[in-house]
Amino acid sequence: MQRSLLIILFAAALSLGAAAQGAGISKDGHIETVVEEGRAQVRLTFSVRTDQLQVGTFVTRILYKEYRPGKIIEHVVAESRNVERVWDGKEILQTFELDPVLYWTPETPTVFYARTAAEFSESGRDACENTFLFRGPAPETLKGVILPADESWDKERWDCLLTLLKRQGINAVAPAAVDSTVIPDLIGDLCDRIGLIQADSGAVKDFRAVSDVLDADYFPAERELKGGPIAKFGILSAYKGKTLTLIQVQAMDRSGRPVPNPVLTFEVKGPARLEAVGKASVFVRTTGPGTVTVTAASKNRGKVVFTFVN
Repeated sequence: MQRSLLIILFAAALSLGAAAQGAGISKDGHIETVVEEGRAQVRLTFSVRTDQLQVGTFVTRILYKEYRPGKIIEHVVAESRNVERVWDGKEILQTFELDPVLYWTPETPTVFYARTAAEFSESGRDACENTFLFRGPAPETLKGVILPADESWDKERWDCLLTLLKRQGINAVAPAAVDSTVIPDLIGDLCDRIGLIQADSGAVKDFRAVSDVLDADYFPAERELKGGPIAKFGILSAYKGKTLTLIQVQAMDRSGRPVPNPVLTFEVKGPARLEAVGKASVFVRTTGPGTVTVTAASKNRGKVVFTFVN
């Protein structure tokens, strides 16, 4: 009788101690895959963070994204739902079967996303997303480049540069440092999505410099943009020369704070064309002498204009 009372008191103490704190799930789930006869078994494991005993509902969808001009289509290929009693540190296991397996290649860069939503009976909700892929056979010929070593570049600029390299027929990239064999996670994730093989620096003797592929020399420089309500600064010319300029726009709200994930439209007038367009940046390729005008516009925040003479 005394033992039962202690158990009840202990459970009540856990519940009271965690009443003010929400439960959650680990953001870095562990994924294991096994491929046999064209089918894949996928095991996703993540842990629960909570200060009280309760019931958790965990729904995970496996999907991949199809990128089309102006839109992204998500294809859900598998789903799992668990309802379990949970405590702090409890591991949740979910299994999936993918049939057929969609392999990642530079021509078909299929990345899978395991998107998990968790709901707890006593303390709210949480969510996380993990990625994985199935690498197919590498192409017989690698047409690669050595990436510039610039730690100041953000995701937007790398996205625009890697997209441009892909359009030039590049299918592999390698880090610039001779003693480095690892491409930073930021660039690696973009390479997976765009379709670029990540090669070790020690095996790229035939790789070219970015400046050779794009016919331009790399150098960092910034200019302040004026005359537009959407930008506090905007022109970051990462390449010089007669043909290529990178323009990046930082959208701001009325109080001067950066707008997260802005989506801008770009227009060019004069002897030039848009070579690669990101959400807030663009590569402009000049095609002859004359004045070039680039306009970046936001539906709700106006526009900003940059003019240069080639």
